[in-house]
Amino acid sequence: MADEIFLTDLRNKIKGVLGFNLEQLLTKPVWGEINFEAARPDFEAILEMAKDLGDLPLELLPNDIAQNLGQQFQFILTQFQEINQYRIANPNPTDRRNTLITSVRNASTNLLRTTAPWIPFLAYRRAGGLKSIQDLSSRAEEAGALVKEAQQKVVACEREVGEIISRTNQAAAEVSKEVEKHVSGRKESIEKIIEAARIAAASAGAVAFTKDFDEESRKFDHDAKRWLIAAGLLALVTLGAAGAMWELTEPGLDNGQLFQKVSSRLVILAVLLSATIWCGRNYKTLKHLKIINRHRALSLLTLQAFSASAADTQTKDAILLEATKAVFGNVPTGYIDGGDGDSDLKIVEVARSILPKSDK
Repeated sequence: MADEIFLTDLRNKIKGVLGFNLEQLLTKPVWGEINFEAARPDFEAILEMAKDLGDLPLELLPNDIAQNLGQQFQFILTQFQEINQYRIANPNPTDRRNTLITSVRNASTNLLRTTAPWIPFLAYRRAGGLKSIQDLSSRAEEAGALVKEAQQKVVACEREVGEIISRTNQAAAEVSKEVEKHVSGRKESIEKIIEAARIAAASAGAVAFTKDFDEESRKFDHDAKRWLIAAGLLALVTLGAAGAMWELTEPGLDNGQLFQKVSSRLVILAVLLSATIWCGRNYKTLKHLKIINRHRALSLLTLQAFSASAADTQTKDAILLEATKAVFGNVPTGYIDGGDGDSDLKIVEVARSILPKSDK
């Protein structure tokens, strides 16, 4: 029989282990992708064995077994506390995680080896021995009779359910015929409603995006005027600098001094001229983008008129494809030379996949 000091220590440590939440030991949001899922079976085994021991008469254990179990649960408690305080900010977090998993697995194996011979014995003594086994046998026979009766009821219920399903299928078939007959008479009206809804949705979208493109066009126009003013001012500065350099001459300079003066003035003029040209290019680019966005806005405005006047679905689809190219086409921005012609083809292919198929 185990001494009270060993029993108290063992029960306290078992209670401490059971105080941990399994899911919080396996993963936490602050750990990111790192978790302890690989050791889930070992965590579950330890907690199950601790729970079983907590419900059993541990006072029947010998002193050495109770002391050994107390030491094992102290080690497990320490490992659980380290896992609960685990931080990925520590050096080598993956290696530390793997070390802790190995420790938990070893602790689970050792605990199983120690408790395997004793849990059945303690459970047997708690259940009252042979009398409890006889009671269990009697209850097993009663349970078997109940299961047999339940199986018979299940068979009867399955038969009734089969009949109900058969009647339900017949009724559903009749209802389906009536609905099909009713819907076929109103198919044309439904198609007209769908077409009207589609046109209304497209019209609303065209109005909204037309406003966006128009605002972008005005913004580019405003910015272009500012760059034009900057280009004009820089041009005046460049001309003024060139005139001042022409007037300011120093006689009596040797060749070295003359080269130095001329080269420094040429550099200044080159910088001013480059800045003037750059401002002019920005003005040209922004005016180009203004015209593009204005063109897109006008394309969306005229889309509904052309689509409404189209006689068949193929013509409407062609109009929508052209509008798509106008809105989403890859046009030169002016900042870089050239363009990508393949992008237009890709946009058209995507639009064709989205648009409804034309009736053959």
